[in-house]
Amino acid sequence: MAEVNVSANEDLMQEHGVLNRLLLIYDEIVRRLVNKEPFNPKLIQLNALIIKEFVENHHEKTEETYVFPVLIKTNMSNLLMN
Repeated sequence: MAEVNVSANEDLMQEHGVLNRLLLIYDEIVRRLVNKEPFNPKLIQLNALIIKEFVENHHEKTEETYVFPVLIKTNMSNLLMN
């Protein structure tokens, strides 16, 4: 499959979609725990590992490279704290 080049903004939007899906996994695990339904505990560990690796090794760097400098340059850095 050919690689498609997208802008940093589009890349971050897609990544936020991935992160939201990962959070949905936690929501489902909580739902199952509350309802005393079975689930694979390994999902918690795997989900956490994906989030840690993805966020720390890729996503944060993209934001720091492309988003934060623009916010600082345009005096909108207060958005970083909210």
